[in-house]
Amino acid sequence: MAKFALVVALIALIVAVMAYQKASGPGGVAELKSVERALESMRKETADALSRIERSIRPDESAPAKPKP
Repeated sequence: MAKFALVVALIALIVAVMAYQKASGPGGVAELKSVERALESMRKETADALSRIERSIRPDESAPAKPKP
């Protein structure tokens, strides 16, 4: 019975290793770098868009304020 349990455990270990390799894949690091570049690009675009929105909503602080009558 112990031999059977050992065989089952080894088969389970092999299946687990194969599943891990398939999930991470050999290009796991390359894919991670590509995702990081895409996220950085989206972050910059979002920051630019928010900056443009802020400039359109807030008045220009360098322009002289108009006196109220």
